[in-house]
Order: sequence, then structure tokens, then C-alpha cells
Amino acid sequence: MKIDTTKPQTLVLPILSLLGDSVTFPNSELQLNLSKEHHAVIEAIKKVDNYVLIAFYTGSDPISYEVNTFYEIGLIGRLIKCSKIQLHSDDSSQSIEDDGYRVTIETLTRAEIYETAIRDSIYMAKTMTLPYQLNTDKLYIGMVNQMNASLIKKTRKASISVFPEPEKVKWLITPRLESNCFPEIFVFADKVASYMRMSIEQKFEYLSLSGIDERLSYLSKKIDEIGLTEKSAITEKDVGNLELIKQLGMPEKVEQKVIKEINHLAELPSDSNEHSKLRTYIKWLTDIPWKNETEDRDDLDFASETLDSEHYGLEKVKTRILEHIAVKIMCKKNPSTIICLSGPPGVGKTTLAKSIATALGRNFVKFSLGGVRDEADIRGFQRTYVSSAPGRIIQGMKQAKTINPVFLLDEIDKLSTHHHRGNPAAALLEVLDPAQNKHFRDHYLEEEYDLSNVMFIATANVLEDIPEPLRDRMEVITVSSYTEVEKFEIAKKHLIKKQIEEHGLNEEQIIFEDEAIKAMIQYYTLEAGVRELNRTISTICRKSVVTFLDSQEKQIITKEQLVPLLGKHKFEHTIANRESRVGVATGLAYTSFGGDILMIEVSYFKGSGELILTGKLGDVMKESAKIALSYVRNRAKDFGVDEKIFKNNDIHIHVPDGATPKDGPSAGTTLITAIVSALTNRKIRPDVGMTGELTLQGLIKEVGGIKEKAISAHRSGLTTIIIPKENEKDIDDIPQTVQENLTIMTVSEFDEVLEIAFE
Repeated sequence: MKIDTTKPQTLVLPILSLLGDSVTFPNSELQLNLSKEHHAVIEAIKKVDNYVLIAFYTGSDPISYEVNTFYEIGLIGRLIKCSKIQLHSDDSSQSIEDDGYRVTIETLTRAEIYETAIRDSIYMAKTMTLPYQLNTDKLYIGMVNQMNASLIKKTRKASISVFPEPEKVKWLITPRLESNCFPEIFVFADKVASYMRMSIEQKFEYLSLSGIDERLSYLSKKIDEIGLTEKSAITEKDVGNLELIKQLGMPEKVEQKVIKEINHLAELPSDSNEHSKLRTYIKWLTDIPWKNETEDRDDLDFASETLDSEHYGLEKVKTRILEHIAVKIMCKKNPSTIICLSGPPGVGKTTLAKSIATALGRNFVKFSLGGVRDEADIRGFQRTYVSSAPGRIIQGMKQAKTINPVFLLDEIDKLSTHHHRGNPAAALLEVLDPAQNKHFRDHYLEEEYDLSNVMFIATANVLEDIPEPLRDRMEVITVSSYTEVEKFEIAKKHLIKKQIEEHGLNEEQIIFEDEAIKAMIQYYTLEAGVRELNRTISTICRKSVVTFLDSQEKQIITKEQLVPLLGKHKFEHTIANRESRVGVATGLAYTSFGGDILMIEVSYFKGSGELILTGKLGDVMKESAKIALSYVRNRAKDFGVDEKIFKNNDIHIHVPDGATPKDGPSAGTTLITAIVSALTNRKIRPDVGMTGELTLQGLIKEVGGIKEKAISAHRSGLTTIIIPKENEKDIDDIPQTVQENLTIMTVSEFDEVLEIAFE
């Protein structure tokens, strides 16, 4: 039997179980002393060409050999040396025990444990090897090389608190490694992990990572965290160590206060409530960073590569972010502008902020503002209150461990503006104002804290819900919903590869056909971003793993297989009318899920001149309908409409799909077109869609979401769309493939619409 460590393989191997605190990594040697009870295990190992599964036990109770008693990931090893030895008992006064074994095992690769069973009195495991993944893309390889160089630099400087035996790590740095030889980089990462001071959970967290970039990044961050903790954090036993406190770089006023409080603490009974409160207060003052900061990576090319590698499309957004970083590089300080990334859920606002932190080499911290109603959540609670604590800003700074992180204020539109406990939105103004945040005062700390080195970034779903004073402090960058073309490219270049790796598969074991990807997007997801699409791909991969383990055959995911794998279609997109009709016009809509078309129906019948509106319309859309009817009544003679119709008949306007709320001013053009068609008995072209806000003078005004509306029109089978003249500037945003298949007409008043829309 031969194990190829570059490809996933399903194997059945004997189990050698070790406690979790014995965890090691691939590319190393493991030396163990085994008792005579392991004789049968060693013989079983020899029968499978000396291969063995090293499984790490999760508890301290007697081993049951059930799957759930082991960590999910173990190691495939090979027995390279085995000799009999005499094992002494723990009590030196007792006699020598029976012979045991000293074995040396070479660890080869990671493996996932699926099931265990007994075979010939030996516990065996069904397992799949998990080779480390290496993307061959040039941009990816360049990024890995940079990360490798950074990790080498950090290991050379790391202290004994990071590596108990630092000399061993330094011996790993060879000329081949520094010339970016990839086999050496793989081995180097695992060796560094084996020598680093990490908890059991952290070691298994590292073992779970498949990409070399993920492992290099993980190790680099751990070195930074340990180093910063060493520099800034005061342990419980060191609270009174004045020399350590003086090294924190506090302002003199704060330092003097800490020393005063420490002296006061020494006078208090250790079991008193005040002692506990004061100790906690001193701990907060000494835990937050006062001078520690990361060195910025002032490399615009690297920033561009980072954004491109993690985000497809969004060219305007990435260009603006690069400008922001460029200004920071030029000025050697944070730009005064606060960026607010606005857009629907799932379009990548948070990951864009993380990419900015990665590009600059800064720590990243996130504060979700959803549900924040109390000003104390921002400024902290005064020390006189029970269970008082600093606000979320200071808590975030403690988490960041540096004075210059990228600090994400997530969902700033969910922030409450009025509450009986103060106005948190007003408190946030001080945080975001460069003229004030150098002297930010948290109620708990009672001392000024400098936030001027922090790069604040905000996100929002709905701009209108952001308090006006806050919105005025920020520059809004709109992250629009992805088109189906963009979703297809994101799925193909990013999501599928990631899910294949996370499920232990590779591209030789599963392949997604293009038509299947497109069908997933159209019929199983309805969203602005790609979160649900990612979950859908994960579902298919999960089911494919089960099938592959059973059949060992390559899984080809076709469009026809989606129904058996995912069930019936969840969504059906509206298709445009195939024949012209009276009183039915096709509108173009923009929702939080992207673009769609909207059929608006109008009819009239004998009545008392009432306007009937159905279809769950919002207030703005109802007003648009009234404006459209008023305009038609005012120009009834021009349209050839008998004015008596309005007195002796009721006019009914209906927008199908009545369970879905509909609102916005952009349906004005469609509403008036459908009304004029119904009242004049003229048919509307079935291949025309339209959008635009209508005024009482019949002017067609600018609306939003032109790109999404054009894409939905193309998808629905329309060949011509009518948009406001003022939106002519947005045509460049429409994908070229859509522009080539659509006739885009711009209008400034309703009379122009009549010439295009009616047969």
C-alpha cells in the first residue's frame, strides 16, 4: 500500500490513541514508549505497510474508541522504528514490568475520522486523508510568498514566551525556505506550530486549516497575540508591579492614577467587595493598549492584490478603498474621512473591512451596533454601578491589543437614536470625529483615551435609517447587489473551491458543471449577496462526500441532479408577457435581493370615481398611483379619454404577488402607462420594460438600481427598457453582455414613453 499525501484517499487503518495534550503535526517524528498490550496493534500496523492512524482522545476517561471520543482530525503516520524495551513501573521500589516497545512514527498527513470498528480484536478506523491545499494561481502564490517572508521575520524576533526553544525554530530557516520553495514552506509551517506555545484547542484549530495561506496567517497572528500580551497585559499577580506598569506607555496622568489606586488596593481587605472592584478597575487600565501598535504595510500593490483575491467585481468600491489607503500612505496617518460601506446583506461589506486590515497589516476588531439602545454601551457605565464595565469601544480596543486597529462599526443603521438612557448615536459622534476622538472619555475609565490612531469603518444596510448627524460624518460607498453573472464567477472562482476543500474533496473527485451553477443561482437562491449560494454549494458537497465514500466514483454535478440533491425549485423568476395586452405594463423593480420585473394591471368598471389599489403597496407607491391618475385626468383630451370615465367608473390598479410588499417611486412611469393603455384600449408592447419617477408635470425623474433592473429585464426576456434621461450616466455600470442584448431608451417626459411603449 502506498499513501499519496497530495491527494485525498479513503483508508482503513489500526488506531493508535493518544491523549489530546500529545497532539503533534505532520512532517515530524513522534517517539513513544508503549506497553506490552500494544503488541497486537503493532502487528496490525505492520500488516498495512507500517501505516497507522494516530487519533487524539478528547477526555481523560477510559477510552471507548467511539468516533465521538476522538478529535475529528487525526494524523496518518508510518512506523519507521520499533524496538523492545523494559518498562519500569512508576514506583522504583517495584520490579521491572514486562517488555514494552519504543517506537518512532513519522507523521505524514492529516486525516478525518469517519467510523471505527473491531477487526481481529483490533480497533480500526475508516478515515480520509486531508492533504494541504495549494492554489496554483500566480496571485495566490505571490501572497503566500509574502506571508512566508513575514513569518520568517517574526520567528527570528520572537521571544521565549512564543517559542520555549527558539533556537530550534531558527534552525528551520534555510536558503531554500527563503527562496520560497513550496515543499519547504509546508514543512516550515508545521514545524513552527509544533514548537510554538499553544493550547490544545489552538493546535487542533491549526490542524483543521487546509490552505497554506490560512496556516501561515494563523501562526503569524498567534505570534503577534503572544507578543502583544507579553508587552501590554498585566497578569493577576503583577497588578502591583510598578515597573511593568511604567512600561505600558500610559499618559503620565493615567500612570499616576494607577499607582495611586494600587497603593489604595494594598490597604483594603482582600476579601472585601471594594477590593475586588478596584482590582478589576486597575486591570482594565493596564490591559488596554496605550502605546503598542502594528507597523503598517505601506504597499498599494499588495493592497490591490488582497482586494482582488478576496472580492470579485466591485471595481468602483475597490478603487475608492485603494484611494483611501493611498491617502493614508501619503499622509502617514489615517484619513479624516470615515468610510461607510452601504448595501444589502451578504454582499461582502464586512469582508471588505477585513481585507483593508489585511492589506495594511493591522489587527481587526468588530463591534455590532444592532440593538444598542443605551449610551453606556458606547461610553461605559460609571464605576459606582453594580457590575459596571467600560463601553464597547474600550472593550474593542482591549481585544485589538494595539492602538491602531481597523475597527468595524457594523450595522450602524440599526443604532437606536432615542432612549430614556441617553442617545447612543450622539455618543458615537465623538468616536468618529477626528477633532474629538483624541480625547475620548469612557465613563468607567474616567480618563481620556486616544482613538485618533484607529481606522474606523462603518457598514449599513439602509442609508435612510442612519441618524442624519452620523451620516454627515461619513462618506458612503455603495456596495450594490451582485448580478447573476457576478454570482456565477464568484461561485466558480471562490465559493466552490473553498467548499470542496472544507469537505475534504478535490477537483478530481467532484466537478460542478456551469449550467448547474447557473441553475442554483436562479432557482435556489434569491439574495443580493452570496451567503445562501455558499450554503447551497455546501449542501451539495456534503451529500457528495457521502456518495463518494460509498462508491469511490467522481461526482459530476449537473443541472438535472439539483432536484434530487436540493429538492424542488425554491424560486421562479417572473417572465415577461409573450403577447401584448391592454392595461398591463411591465415595470422594472429593485429589491434587497437584486432586480426583478413587476407586472402592473389596470382596469375600470362602472362605479363612483373611486381609485382602488391592491397588491400590498407601500405609501410611496400609492402616492405614485394617485399622481399618475391626476396627470391622466389633467391631459384626458390629449390622450383621447372621455372625462366622464373618471366620474362614472372606478379604476382598479393591481400589482400581482400580493403577499410581497412593494414600495418606491420608480413605478410611476409604469403606472401611468398602464392607466393610459386601459382607458384608451391601446396595447402595450410585451417586450418593453420601464422605470422612472413621475411628476405632476409628466416629467420622468432619476431612480436607483439601474444595473440590477437591466439585468432582470434581460433575464426575463425583455428586449427594450425605458429609463430616465438623468440615469444615462448609470448605463456604463450595466454588464456589457446585457447591454449587447438590450435596447436602452432614455426619456425625460411621459410623451416620449408613449411613442416607445405602445404598439
